[in-house]
Amino acid sequence: MRISRSLLGSGLLCMALALPGLARAQTGYTLTQVTPVPGEGDFDFLGFDQARQRLFVTRVGGVDVYDASTDTPALVGSVPTSAGILTNDAIAVDDRGFGFTSGGSGTTTIFDLSTLKVIATPKLGTGTDAAVYDPSTGDAVFLSPDNDTAVVFDFVSRKVVGTIPLGVAPESGAAGGNGLVYVNLPDAGEVATIDVRSRRIVSEAAVDPSCASNMGMAIDTADKLLFLGCANGVLDITNLAGTTLATAPVGRVPDQVAFDPVTKTVFAGSVGSVLSVVTLNPATGGPLVTSVASQVGARTIAVDATTGRAFNITEDFGAVGPNGMPTPFPGTLRLLTYDPS
Repeated sequence: MRISRSLLGSGLLCMALALPGLARAQTGYTLTQVTPVPGEGDFDFLGFDQARQRLFVTRVGGVDVYDASTDTPALVGSVPTSAGILTNDAIAVDDRGFGFTSGGSGTTTIFDLSTLKVIATPKLGTGTDAAVYDPSTGDAVFLSPDNDTAVVFDFVSRKVVGTIPLGVAPESGAAGGNGLVYVNLPDAGEVATIDVRSRRIVSEAAVDPSCASNMGMAIDTADKLLFLGCANGVLDITNLAGTTLATAPVGRVPDQVAFDPVTKTVFAGSVGSVLSVVTLNPATGGPLVTSVASQVGARTIAVDATTGRAFNITEDFGAVGPNGMPTPFPGTLRLLTYDPS
């Protein structure tokens, strides 16, 4: 995803506050497999089809789909999007049998979850980054850093039905399941709450001062918690009103954060060689962070709630380019699999 601020190191300590949503889950994880990923260039968010136990790997030109139910993830097919353009997000809508993508092409690719065949490629009118599906309305909210907006898309009419000005570029979001969508606004240091039905922002809350650039986001809808991954290596744990309950140290640039609702475990990727696994510390009531050996650049993350497995992806990098980011080497994409140990 778009990285909007300097990527600073941090050694902040946990705040020992009680968190109702985190349980004493399995914290031991091991990197068990490295699987080469074919196709063009760069990568971004990982997605997961829980009903079919399939992992979505976004990349330039499309989405690779892996069967994650076996010991070794196996490529079962691909969904083509726009040639030469990075696909940023891929989301499964299990109860309706389709998935959809988001990316800089200004379109979304809707595809059948079983066959992976493309159903339609409607226009969104702007390049987008992350996307969020709201199950209560059946609409998607696409986040556009190109023009600082959130675009509301109706899958029945297959048309854009609303555009919400955000003031600054959005980064990622999560759905509350009740018509509210929460959006990270890192350049403002805020989380905006969007009412999808009225297509407007209903509140904005500041992130904790220790959080520099809130990037990744995951949600625990049962216990009403948000998990915000910050570029400087902080996990800001808040309630849905935006009040910080605790912070925890994680790896730098946690571009994507995932939550396992079965074990109540939070996973944060990072650009460093660490995967952060966050659970409740039974001694203090605060978050307990376990650092799992990973690989450089593995900043996005997905979790299979059926098996407890976690996945992220990376590639080899060269010198830092004019945009301040290291240049990826083509043909080096690889999927990393972590098993509970």
